[in-house]
Amino acid sequence: MAGFDDSVSAAYLNPSLTTVRAPTRLVGYEAARKLLQIIQGEDVSVDTILPVEMIYRRSCGCNYAQPEI
Repeated sequence: MAGFDDSVSAAYLNPSLTTVRAPTRLVGYEAARKLLQIIQGEDVSVDTILPVEMIYRRSCGCNYAQPEI
């Protein structure tokens, strides 16, 4: 099982949740930037690729150690 956005509680669930960490601030920044471009009549690319990070924890079946609380 895997989640998305690496919420604070994901590491402390039992088993800890494997997740994809996405740059949420950057998502907001890019959305606002594109909206301003549209308002100004500029051409806007449809696709935006942002970096993500896979965080492996116990829910994927691997030997990840539960963090200390």
